[in-house]
Amino acid sequence: MRHHIRREKTDPASDMWRTLRIGLSIGLILLLVLPLFIN
Repeated sequence: MRHHIRREKTDPASDMWRTLRIGLSIGLILLLVLPLFIN
């Protein structure tokens, strides 16, 4: 049995988690790339 999450009802928690994950990934990439530009 599959439980489908309805896109009509947007959960603020899941939305915040999605933005958090995107922000963390961008932050990690910046941490890896910034030292190359600084040096």
